[in-house]
Amino acid sequence: MPFVRPGACASDTATTAEVLSHALKWFGECGMDWNYLCCLYPTAPFCSADMLREAFALLKGESAPAVLPVVEFPYPILRSLKINDQGDIEMNWPEHELTRSQDLPEAYHDAGQFYWLDAERFVKNPRLMPEGTKPFLLSRTRVVDIDTPDDWATAEALYRALYT
Repeated sequence: MPFVRPGACASDTATTAEVLSHALKWFGECGMDWNYLCCLYPTAPFCSADMLREAFALLKGESAPAVLPVVEFPYPILRSLKINDQGDIEMNWPEHELTRSQDLPEAYHDAGQFYWLDAERFVKNPRLMPEGTKPFLLSRTRVVDIDTPDDWATAEALYRALYT
């Protein structure tokens, strides 16, 4: 019988960790155990084989539980804004209203491309970013997480800029 995710792991609310845990368990029951696990998202068109190899080398070289590709936010998050219940703009961190952006620390976010995991440690602690996770820094020109039509248009424009 082919690998099929159960309904609980195939819904919009299923987490990646749940899906990976199920897959490892299923393969284990079929007699296939793995030392490492890579989850590659199909919405990451600029992920390359070289990125995957380099991140895997980092995982093994550092004996890390996980490697997570990250990208720097293009703007300082400590100067970010929100819209309050009255529809007005407020700063998330008003204490930084007058702080120069170059004086604020850099911040990063999950690039949404892939995860490399030590399979044995993941089974014991099924988290994608456990303590000791190493960052794999990506350029913003290599990161587009396609979830919307705008994301698709951005990816097309970036592709044209990079490859044509």
